[in-house]
Amino acid sequence: MIQKEKKMQLRAIVGKNIRTQRLARGLSIDELAKLLDLTPGYMGLIERGERGTNAFLLLQLSKIFEVSVDTLLNKEDESPFQADSEIDTRIKNINSYISVYNESDLDFIIDVIKSYYEVKKR
Repeated sequence: MIQKEKKMQLRAIVGKNIRTQRLARGLSIDELAKLLDLTPGYMGLIERGERGTNAFLLLQLSKIFEVSVDTLLNKEDESPFQADSEIDTRIKNINSYISVYNESDLDFIIDVIKSYYEVKKR
């Protein structure tokens, strides 16, 4: 019985982590399911912890999200590097958006960020 409870807890943790990573990248459940060749319904079951994953799926997810498999397996409060991981995730997300811009566009984006920073400092 204890083994079954642990299995359910791990499914819930992994599902929550997958959802967190998916949302951090602005992916819909449909888009992620398509990348993994799964149905959106099955992807929802995984995210809700109602279905488990296998090693191959975890590896695919880690590549899509650009995180370690360990990131998908751990509770947030168990990872000493979680804060850095979240920041890295956000930076990668920003980079994916700005990578298509030319130099003058990037200068403009930097100016906007600086202005926002100055406003928030007050």
